[in-house]
Amino acid sequence: MIATTLAELGFDGSQPLAEVVLLKDGHHAGWRFEYGGVQAVSLLEWEQIPIADQDGQILGTVRVAAGTVCRAA
Repeated sequence: MIATTLAELGFDGSQPLAEVVLLKDGHHAGWRFEYGGVQAVSLLEWEQIPIADQDGQILGTVRVAAGTVCRAA
C-alpha cells in the first residue's frame, strides 16, 4: 500500500523501500517506511498514515481502513 501511494504521489520506484518495525515496551507498535528522503509512519492505533518529506512537510496521507490516498493541498 505504501509503495502504491508513493507512485501515486509521483515517486518512480527506482530506489529501495526500507521498512522498520517499531516497538514500544517490547511490543509491536507499527512501522516506518523510508524511500528517497520521504517517510511514512504507521502506528497500530492510527487510522491514517502520513507521508512526509525530509523537512516534515506532509505530502499526503493514506487512510488505513479504506486504503485511499489524500494528497496535501
